Order: sequence, then structure tokens, then C-alpha cells
Amino acid sequence: MTQPQVADAVDVSLRTYQNWEAGGGTSGENYERLGEVLGASYDYLMTGGDVMPPTADVLGRLDHLQASVDRILERLEAAEVEREILAAVQASGEGSSPPETGEGARSTRRAGGKRRS
Repeated sequence: MTQPQVADAVDVSLRTYQNWEAGGGTSGENYERLGEVLGASYDYLMTGGDVMPPTADVLGRLDHLQASVDRILERLEAAEVEREILAAVQASGEGSSPPETGEGARSTRRAGGKRRS
């Protein structure tokens, strides 16, 4: 924001706002209004001891991180779908021809792969 914009938003003259920036005193009420306009706490304005709200740079990094998280979630969802499909295919294969067991299987093995009748 420009000085005239901040002065207007805080409802003081441009000269008053410029005096504040130059180190001139002001009331706590004005600092509170200034903090609301700038998105900073009273403590930060008075001492610099509080954390400023996120800047555009930080918000940009957060957007980038959110996009990365979204891509990871999409991959996880795709992997889950693949696991479900694989499980369904394996389950459908279990009901088709079961392997031979018992006497029939033994006679096939003894005959060299051909079943004796």
C-alpha cells in the first residue's frame, strides 16, 4: 500500500502518517487501526516482537506445497484403485479351475503328465 492509501484507510492525514513513519508518536488507538489495515498486531508495530502475517512469498510457498500434497493424494488414490482391481482379478481367478488334488493329481504325476484312466 502507498502512504496515501494507508493514511486514508487509518483515517488520518498523509502528513500525520508520514510523521509516524519518521518516528513521531501516536496513540495506541491509532496503532490498533494501523495494525488492522496492515494486518499486523499492536505488539509488532510497537516492538517488532510479534510475527507478521504471511507475506505473498510465504503464501506462494504454501500454494506450492498444497499442489504437491494434492498430487501425492492423487497418486495414493490411483494406487488404491489399482490394488482394488488387482484384488478383484485375483478373486475372480480363484473360482475358475481349481488345481487337481487327491488321487487324480497323483495318477497324472505318475503317468508323466498324462492321466491314467
